[in-house]
Amino acid sequence: MIKKHRFSLRTKFLLTSLLPTLGVVTIIVSLFVMEFNRLVLQRQVDELLSVPEMLENTISSPEVLNYRHLIQNGVYLLNNLRKDITGITVYAYKNMGFEVIAATDQSKMGTPAPKEHMIPFETGRYGISEEVVFGQKILRLNAPIFSGAKPVAVISITASMRVYTVMMSYLRDLIFFIAPTGGILLWISIYFSFKSIFLSRLSNLSSASKEISQGKWPSKILVKWQDEMGELEETFNQMSLSRQKAEEALEEQAIRDALTKLYNRRYFDTRIGEEISRALRRKNRFAVLLCDLDLFKDINDSLGHQAGDSLLKAVAHSLKVATRGADLLFRWGGDEFVIILPELKEKNGAVGVANRIRAGVQAIKAGAETTIDISIGMAYFPEHGMDAQALIRVADHALYIAKKGGDKIHVGEEEFHLSEDAITVVFQPIVDIQSTTELSHEALSRDPSGKMGILPLFKKYQAIGQLRELKKLCFKSQLVTAKRAGLSSVFINVDFELLSDLDVFPIPFGMEIVLEISELEALNDIDVHLREAERWRKEGYQFALDDFGAGFVSLSFISQLVPEYIKIDRSAILRADASVEFKQFLSDLVKALGNYTQKGIIAEGIETEQELAMVEEIGIHLIQGFLFGKPKKLDYLKTEQNQNIHS
Repeated sequence: MIKKHRFSLRTKFLLTSLLPTLGVVTIIVSLFVMEFNRLVLQRQVDELLSVPEMLENTISSPEVLNYRHLIQNGVYLLNNLRKDITGITVYAYKNMGFEVIAATDQSKMGTPAPKEHMIPFETGRYGISEEVVFGQKILRLNAPIFSGAKPVAVISITASMRVYTVMMSYLRDLIFFIAPTGGILLWISIYFSFKSIFLSRLSNLSSASKEISQGKWPSKILVKWQDEMGELEETFNQMSLSRQKAEEALEEQAIRDALTKLYNRRYFDTRIGEEISRALRRKNRFAVLLCDLDLFKDINDSLGHQAGDSLLKAVAHSLKVATRGADLLFRWGGDEFVIILPELKEKNGAVGVANRIRAGVQAIKAGAETTIDISIGMAYFPEHGMDAQALIRVADHALYIAKKGGDKIHVGEEEFHLSEDAITVVFQPIVDIQSTTELSHEALSRDPSGKMGILPLFKKYQAIGQLRELKKLCFKSQLVTAKRAGLSSVFINVDFELLSDLDVFPIPFGMEIVLEISELEALNDIDVHLREAERWRKEGYQFALDDFGAGFVSLSFISQLVPEYIKIDRSAILRADASVEFKQFLSDLVKALGNYTQKGIIAEGIETEQELAMVEEIGIHLIQGFLFGKPKKLDYLKTEQNQNIHS
């Protein structure tokens, strides 16, 4: 609560400045008063000290004393001279000491003289002693009466000074004792008063100003007094608050996307670091979702940029509705969004959020015939990465798979654990229809779930940078499976890039392994490929040229490779069935190639009896196709194969 004070700051300053001045003036005046009273008191004492001489002049005969006469005359004299005499006592020397022989106080008669009342005669003719009691100052004058060289009597006169002189004496002592202490206390009080009014408040303003200059925002300055300084403090508070709000607004603009009002990409780097630190500290998991609107460019081009902006705003609102308040939403750029889902409890908790996001986006209406959809790739911390770069990379790969694969929502975790279970090895027979015997088998890899073909499976792993690893796995698994099955011959699809990455595996005893090189493969450096083929041939591997008739392999390469087998592509077989001229050309070519190859020509993709009759007419007797068996596991091959060969 602000205290209202009627004094201005200037008045307070003047009052504070006058306090020490008034104190000094008070001390000086007190000293003058004390000195004046000291002089008055000294004059009284001097008068009292003149009494012995007056008494001596009243004694007519110093040898014979008339004590009563002495007292009467002395009292008369003293009463006329002094108004403050309180008593006269006469001490006469008897026997061993002085005793009272006459006194205004009759109770003292005959009592011995108190030692403190007797003067040391060695030091002078008379002496004076002082005694201070409460409210009085007693002066006791001892005047000796001599007879010859010895005092025979002592007149003791007691005088009481006036009370104000005693009090002034006390006041003098008091002032001399208290003045220094009082001055110190006065200056201390002045200092703290000044500090309260000026210094502490100025210090608060100075400290707050320094904090602002350092980029910090101080707490509000407490305004205690409604004066000029209070107005300054209040103005400073308002200025500080206004600047703080302005800077907060600028900071908010710096981290927000202007269109969607979501956080921008630059702010992502800061927050992802904070989330990683928090997750490590609390041992939590969180997910990163990378979202991309499908066909947004087409919508933007067809409906206009204004409609595209409205769509982005609607999507941003939909994302907010589908997520929790603690989730962090970012516009990554264009039609891409990133979402951080902190503190996930369930293993696949992000999938439910992704489904809600997709449902919300699909409900948005961008046009009469326009359907909105979104693809989402997800990565989990710490399974898919321990830093922002790794998490975004995995989420990006997962997004690519989600868009191309058509499932729209994909978790990167599934793509980063490549093991033997990632594929299933199947075999398709190659038969010799002349001898009705099984020549060999072609080993093929398939998706264990059966949901996709081999090419989509390869594209899936290519999207996450694992295609080469997948091909290595296929090659090794096909070799191992064929060996376990006891096959005497097996055809395996490879490419020269794969062969260059692998060490040559020793061929099991009594087994023929034929490496199929597709004519569709791009041969960038024929000499390098031929050297690679020679490296494998030295270990006993054979080669077959696959998909012949579908590609453009040069005759130079074929002449140098000299494959053991050439496999005619099904497309060439179908063209021969449709054209008599091409059929005759293919027949002549097969005869020429048969003389060149070491082991023979194989017709691929034979599915009907008509196709089989045609290839026999052309001169091919090594057949592979669904007519003699589909690619299956070895458990099913022998029964089906035997039925087809002998039918």
